[in-house]
Amino acid sequence: KDLSNHYVDDEPVSRIMHKDPITVTPKTTVAYAAHIMGWEGIELFPVVKGKKLAGVITRRDVIKALQYMARQPQSGETLEDSMLKKFEFNIEDNVAHFKGKITPEMLDPIGTASWSSLNMLLSTVAIMILRQKNNANILVDSINTYFMKPVQIDSEIEIYVNAIDEGINYCKVEVDMYDEKKN
Repeated sequence: KDLSNHYVDDEPVSRIMHKDPITVTPKTTVAYAAHIMGWEGIELFPVVKGKKLAGVITRRDVIKALQYMARQPQSGETLEDSMLKKFEFNIEDNVAHFKGKITPEMLDPIGTASWSSLNMLLSTVAIMILRQKNNANILVDSINTYFMKPVQIDSEIEIYVNAIDEGINYCKVEVDMYDEKKN
């Protein structure tokens, strides 16, 4: 496919071959191979182990593998999943309400909820609500967080998620978190 029609039938392969082709190894991820195939316009990848040819993969092989992986349930539980499974959830008047406790996984070295775990929790609930509402791929572009006071372990917290501005390609979401004393 890469050969043009202007080469003569008796032209030696050594004159038109790539001397240093792009290769992958057996441990290369399918996602990386797909990315390089798309970026470089490659239809076929040599798979090398050391300097020996182990086989080849085609664009069709990669597409089939990606389709198969998309249909499989993901094994293992993410940190977001383990945090959210301890929260109750409901929606009233277009405002989502989450209620749960600060768990040991969320703590920093001094025993309070870490800012990074709270930011992950807040962004995860916002993304979850937007996906449920729009069934679309969501990307957090920016986040502004104001922490007023530390949150202790086993504190009951409530999180309210409200989409305050929406457009075709964006959505601004307000996420408020309170402890049991509404602080």
